[in-house]
Amino acid sequence: MVGVPKTGFVLIALVMLGAGSFLNIFDQLRGKKVRPVTAGKRESTARELFSPLKQYTAPYDQIKYRSVIDQSYLQAPTSGDRLVEQGEFAGVYNQYFYVPDEGDRWMTFEVSGKDGRSELRQVDIWSTNDTAYAHGMRGHLVVEQTEVDQITFMQIHDRVVTINRPLLRMVWMASFQGVEDAYWAFIKSDACPECRNYDKYMLAPRTAMKVEFEVLVKQSKLTITVNGAVAPQINNYDVNYWNHLKSYWKAGVYNNWNNGTGKVKFWTLDFYTIPL
Repeated sequence: MVGVPKTGFVLIALVMLGAGSFLNIFDQLRGKKVRPVTAGKRESTARELFSPLKQYTAPYDQIKYRSVIDQSYLQAPTSGDRLVEQGEFAGVYNQYFYVPDEGDRWMTFEVSGKDGRSELRQVDIWSTNDTAYAHGMRGHLVVEQTEVDQITFMQIHDRVVTINRPLLRMVWMASFQGVEDAYWAFIKSDACPECRNYDKYMLAPRTAMKVEFEVLVKQSKLTITVNGAVAPQINNYDVNYWNHLKSYWKAGVYNNWNNGTGKVKFWTLDFYTIPL
């Protein structure tokens, strides 16, 4: 009988076990916390499996992302899933939330399917008429897509289920009101639960270069800046009708219309407050 080298046994074991089982065992041997993905609601894992051709790392490994991640949990791949809980992001990446090992190495959100999402959801809540702090979100980002018509990448959402609609959606639209391939702001113009009344403003064309968006809410006034310049139509926009609601930030990727794959990459992202 011809002898089989030790490496041959390893390869045979990999085939018999499957790459997934091997990586799970490998992580446990390294002391990584691994929890299985079960049927129904998905649980967070220290490592999710990818094609062997792809290499990813955890966004939390980069110090510049830790502040926003520490304030959030990961909502993916649907609105009912809390894939990674607040405080459990160390060493975590998955197919919805990762940093590629090559290229620009930005925090990346990716999801497929209509109404699919991968978003950091702020845990703390606040009021638009807060007299102690102004509340802000800013980020440098690029929307990458080839298969979808609309992607939401930043939001101010309310915590009250009866409304369950965002005060603000920052959106990329493939084509809207005669404008092709551009970023928009959709602002809910009332607090009516049944109404879908929105003011819609084009902010900037999409290019391959990153764009900086900053949203600031200060004493019931909403202001948006694009690459450091205030959007004139959204400068101290009055949102006093939202004062009785509790709000929070969301950022990432949300596929609004069709079943393609959406991807948004953030060079920077932060939720912050300014004392008044």
